[in-house]
Order: sequence, then C-alpha cells, then structure tokens
Amino acid sequence: MTRLVGILAFLLTACATGDAAQQAAIRDSAGIRIIQNPERAPDSTSWSIATSPRILIGDEEKGERYAFGWVADVLRLSNGRIAVGDGRAQRIHVYDSSGSFIRFVGGPGQGPGEFNALQRLYRLPGDTIVVVGGYEREQAIFFGPTGNHVRTLSPLAFRVGLPDSTFGLPYPRAFFSDGAVLASAGYHNPSRGMRGPDWRKPIALVDSARVLRMLPGGKVLADYGDWITRRSLRYVSPNPRDPRGDGFSFTNAEFFPKPAWVTRGTDLYASTGASFEIRVLDSNGRLSRIIRKVHPPNPISRAWADSVWRDLTSRPQLSYLRLAEADPPTMPTGAPATDRILIDPTGNLWVRNPALARPEQITWFVFDTTGVLRHSIRTPLDIRQVDSDRVVAILQDSLNVQRVGVFELRRRR
Repeated sequence: MTRLVGILAFLLTACATGDAAQQAAIRDSAGIRIIQNPERAPDSTSWSIATSPRILIGDEEKGERYAFGWVADVLRLSNGRIAVGDGRAQRIHVYDSSGSFIRFVGGPGQGPGEFNALQRLYRLPGDTIVVVGGYEREQAIFFGPTGNHVRTLSPLAFRVGLPDSTFGLPYPRAFFSDGAVLASAGYHNPSRGMRGPDWRKPIALVDSARVLRMLPGGKVLADYGDWITRRSLRYVSPNPRDPRGDGFSFTNAEFFPKPAWVTRGTDLYASTGASFEIRVLDSNGRLSRIIRKVHPPNPISRAWADSVWRDLTSRPQLSYLRLAEADPPTMPTGAPATDRILIDPTGNLWVRNPALARPEQITWFVFDTTGVLRHSIRTPLDIRQVDSDRVVAILQDSLNVQRVGVFELRRRR
C-alpha cells in the first residue's frame, strides 16, 4: 500500500474555474449539428474524484489471485463485481464488490475459452464479458456472467462482407447494442517489412483501415470510411540476419495521435486524436453531430523527447540495433488533443486530454448528452470505466507494480 503514496498524493479535484458566462455555440450545417465549446468548462469545481480508493486490488504477498503481470483492461459489472484482464498471464481475475477474489476466467491457449493476446475487455448486456486480442487475426471470446465460455467469434466470420481482397481480416473495436460489431479491416501494407538505404534513419509507417459496422455474418450495416489506425517509427537492425530480430518499432507511441472509439446504442463516437473533435455517426454511418472544444497547442518539450530517446537507447534487449549510433526520431510538434473516450450510464461523454510526461496534468472533459461541455476533472488515474457514482482505474507505482482501484465520483450539484 505504501508504494501508492506517490500517485495517490495528487489532489484529484476539478480544474481551475472557468468563466461561467461562456456558452457553447450550436449551429446546423447541411443537417449536421455542430457544437463548438469554449476552452474551459463553465462548471469546473462541482465534480471531483476521491483521493483514496473505496476498493484497492493488487497485493503480490497474497499470491497469484491478487497479483497481476500486466493489467490490460478492467471492467466493473452491474452487480459490482470487478473483472481484471491480465495480459501477461492471459486470464481474467474476477472479484466481488468488496475486492475479494472469486475465480479465474479463461487462460492461455488455443482451445475453447482460451486466448493468447488479451488486449481489451468489453461488457455487453447481461454482464457478458468479451475478450479482444491485440492483433488483427485474434478472435473475440465471449464469457457469461458466471465465467462460462459462451462462444468464440472468428474474424473470418466478417471476411465475406469486405469490399475486396485489399483488406486484411477485420479486427473488433467495439460492440453496439443491436449485436453489431465495430470492426476495422486494415489495408495490406507492403512496406511493413521494408528496409531503408540507411539503417540509422527510422522508417515512418502509417497503417490505414476501413472502419465498418458489421453483423457477425459479414453484412455491412454502415461504412465509416478510412481511418489511420496506427503510426510507427521503425528502426531496422544493421544486420538483417541478426537472430535477435530485424528491428523495433515505436507503434502507436503516446506522442502519436491515434483514434478513439466508443459506442452508445447504435451510434458511434469517434476521434482521430489530432484535434479536439468528436464525430457522432448514426446506425447508417451518417454524420449527425460534431462536438468540438477550443484546444490550445500543447508542444512536446525537447527535454521530454530527449528522455524518451535516452530510455530507448539504454534498453539492453535493443543493444543489437546500435541505437546510440542512429538518428533520434523526429517527434510531432504537439501532443495529441485526445486519446480516450468513455460514456457514463447517463450518457455524459468523457474525453481525455493526455499530458505527456506530466500525468498530474491529464484532464478529462465531460460533455452532456447534447454535446455541451459541462465539467473538467484533472487526475493522474488511468480511468477505464465511469459509473454513476464511481470510476474504475488502473494504478501503477514507481516500481511499475500495478493495482486496480475503485474511486468515488463526487457529483455536487
């Protein structure tokens, strides 16, 4: 518990008070409602997150039931139970509403109810838990509320609905209330294994995908168009036959803008991360709303960029790349505007603005169901779920030990 003193010492209160007289500008353009919000929330003091968790899970001294290798994701179910996805052990830890261990679900392997690349957890109606892997060929695995394996959804089930063979297998990104899946089908990238003329210079790679709303049988319900899903900087080995590997990539590193998606009903809320703009698309893929907020530039400091490079060049497992002799990567001029979107049970939209190298400056902006900015909360917590009166977050201390905490969300009127 003492290891968490540093992170929990931050005051998890709302940001500085903005001008309450500021109002969002709302207009319609070609049938699309555009909500332009000011930089600061009119009410930025009434909501806050408690400084100490109601429930804290994670204690290596209690054995494997309470220890995590790497917390990939966490869910709080409707009955208060907590599901923690361990991406290293490849299993789900389930705890009751007080944080006491109940059971393990799943495990590593290729059999029914097993997986090898746990990346995300999704909660569907009836407290069904879906495990989604981190690779395009991974299956979506469904578990019932008691941990029983219900079904496995192969990406091949969607393949028949793709426009042509230029796409890879669809990857599930989220789930809609009508049973449809938000899937991204990446374009085959012939440059992924390429080597440049000079191994000292990184290769910039951009992966795009067609994003679709699909039924498991392959029927396409909506086509959301092409999105950039991954940006990478790749360093190749001076020796292409080195047995330790042919290179290393910064893939979707925190300094690259990356898309964020969340669903509510049959609507999709999506952001590219490059600007503070959330697009709302209906069940047919039609753009219905654009939610914007004034967002001042957030430049990436040279000192922070240098520290990232020093960390990379000091990793023993990457010594074969001789990065000390390579050119440092060219960082973007500014940090991403957004990198995560959540929706609470009442329909409020929570959008995170990251703060590179300064976790205490991470800010969540809360918009009401009409898209108007109402609140802002500054917190270093890695929030994964927002309920009506609490948030669920992943915590990591200075020794990189991870725990899961449930914190009270105070909504003062």
